[in-house]
Amino acid sequence: MGVQTSFTPSTNRAVYWHHLIMAVDVLLLRADRRVDRRRPAAYFAWLLVGALGSYVDKIHEHFGVVAYRNQEWVGNRFPVSPIYLGATVGFFLLYTLVVGHRGRSQGFFGGKPISLRDLAFAHGSWISAYVISGYLGSPSHTHGVLPWASAILLGLWALPDLWAARRTWMPLYALALALLGVAFEWTATHQGGFAYPVCPSPACLGATVPVVWLGLLYVHAALYVHRMLGGKYLFKRHIT
Repeated sequence: MGVQTSFTPSTNRAVYWHHLIMAVDVLLLRADRRVDRRRPAAYFAWLLVGALGSYVDKIHEHFGVVAYRNQEWVGNRFPVSPIYLGATVGFFLLYTLVVGHRGRSQGFFGGKPISLRDLAFAHGSWISAYVISGYLGSPSHTHGVLPWASAILLGLWALPDLWAARRTWMPLYALALALLGVAFEWTATHQGGFAYPVCPSPACLGATVPVVWLGLLYVHAALYVHRMLGGKYLFKRHIT
């Protein structure tokens, strides 16, 4: 005769806590979130990324999405924007604290070493997201459906990589970056630091920034950081 096992409520609770502890172990304990363990060169690398970001932002200026008319704005006083320098280092720190790093090898950017193809894909994807949001969200399109199409396209494009990273804190990091980024730009534009000429419009939802697609652009910024730190992405197996 087989041995029958009865599951009591206490047994069910024990199984629940066992699975919860295993999940916490996977999400937390296997990732290094110690900021001091990142090499000093990594912070310099992210300052270089911030300098590049100052010029990538000119894509939106070209399309008329954003305008820096206030010459007293800190971003206008120097050849590269201190805002972008601080933001990229902040993105790196937040990724370290929230997502963490796995593996002992540490590359130039402070995460796993990446190949030139990874580097090219990360930058190509990030710049493409800027071009898409700049063109579809430009003043000539902002009162139509194209800004909404931009949001849908950016969202669908980001979804596979976010789903692939669902067993990590990467989706939470992307959400945090989107909320913080939109909040900062909303505050800065409200204070007159710079302006989105596309606002007011339906795409801005009553704000001083194009809320409809701006948050999703920050999600792609999060994916850019993830790729630069050696994170997996959908097409990596096709280009390596």
